[in-house]
Amino acid sequence: MSLKSSIKLGLISALIPFMAMAEVYEVKKGDTLEKIAKKYNVSIEDIKKANNIKDEKKLREGMKLKIPVKTSKQEKKKKVEVVEETYTVKKGDTLETIAKKYGITVKEIMDYNNMKDEKIFAGDELKIPLKGSEKKKEEKKEEVTTPSIDYSKCEVYTLKKGGTLKHVSKRTGVDVSILEKLNDIPSNQWLKAGTKVCLAPKKEKVEEKAPKSQDLENCTIIYNPTKKISLEEIARKFHTSTKKIREINNLPSSVKYVDSGQKVCVAVEDVSKSKNVVIEEKRETLKEEPKVKEESPTKEVPMPKKVEPKVANGDSLGIKLDWPVRGKVVAPFQNDDQVRHLGIDIQTECGAPVRASEDGKVIYAGDGIKAFGNLVVIRHNNGLTTVYGYLDSINVKEGRVVTKGETIGSAGRLKNSDNCGIYFEVRKNVTPLDPMTVLE
Repeated sequence: MSLKSSIKLGLISALIPFMAMAEVYEVKKGDTLEKIAKKYNVSIEDIKKANNIKDEKKLREGMKLKIPVKTSKQEKKKKVEVVEETYTVKKGDTLETIAKKYGITVKEIMDYNNMKDEKIFAGDELKIPLKGSEKKKEEKKEEVTTPSIDYSKCEVYTLKKGGTLKHVSKRTGVDVSILEKLNDIPSNQWLKAGTKVCLAPKKEKVEEKAPKSQDLENCTIIYNPTKKISLEEIARKFHTSTKKIREINNLPSSVKYVDSGQKVCVAVEDVSKSKNVVIEEKRETLKEEPKVKEESPTKEVPMPKKVEPKVANGDSLGIKLDWPVRGKVVAPFQNDDQVRHLGIDIQTECGAPVRASEDGKVIYAGDGIKAFGNLVVIRHNNGLTTVYGYLDSINVKEGRVVTKGETIGSAGRLKNSDNCGIYFEVRKNVTPLDPMTVLE
């Protein structure tokens, strides 16, 4: 056999296995080398080399490309170990959320799909490597190594969706290090929906003491929750700190929650200058509680019952207030057996400036009362209080002194309506006044 024949035979022998390992693909409209590489789980460079392509831009519809298929022992091994699943990207998805869903890393998804960046779009298809055998091994290890926890002795939090102890910490306010010790789980371990997490031993409940009545006497804002709530969440609602709440209510550092109906003093002011405002989530009105003078223990004087008049009129009081916004009254004041609406709804333009009706001091500014949305309460002279609800934005903070006509926020959406406007309420001490009798 001649030398030339030997060389030709050698080349053919070398090409036969390669041709057997290649697949032919016809380029379609809109195709790119990156899309084709993802589809066949090969690299762009492999396709370029197999087809002697130097410029990706020269790819044309109808071209036939040889797609190299990897069949090495290593690849066969991977195919056996890795089970693959195709995931269609939905609106709002990110690689991070998808990675968490399948218990893998973002890098694993990117590497497996030959991605250069983390950009994904709704409708994209991603191949997700599912390491089933490895997962089962880890789960078995966890079952053996994780000690059983008696949840009956714990304050328990149940995950509605999957998450880690870090997510539980953010939702409950309990420090991550405490959660790790109580549950013997690393903070970054992914937990399935329905997993129970121990937040604290139940014995800590004994230390949770309700604020003493004398602690509430000098309060300007008293919060009465309708469900168990953390001090951290109360602090966020009223733009204060947990430290300040603990100091005002004489609460030890071990107390992190208050129960439903357990009144908490949120702000303190000189009692000679201000009366109490009780904020109750379950009611749709603000209720003032005047301080009652203590009588001598030797005298038994019956306390008069606090009666709230069904019809209130401010004409005889000589009170005149500016309109907080210009607009149409779409829900009037009404306080009877059928309807209890202790203010008026004023319809106006969305985002219209809301102004203080009189000089005064802001005693509440926030969104802690769901019935009113963003809310501002201003204390004026002579025991007068004005309330501004359904605000889109708030421009003032608690403690600020405002003047008549000063912008305190902007109009938002009225409750159960597509129209914009505000809720406006006026009180003289504990008595609600019909705003229409005092506005000019």
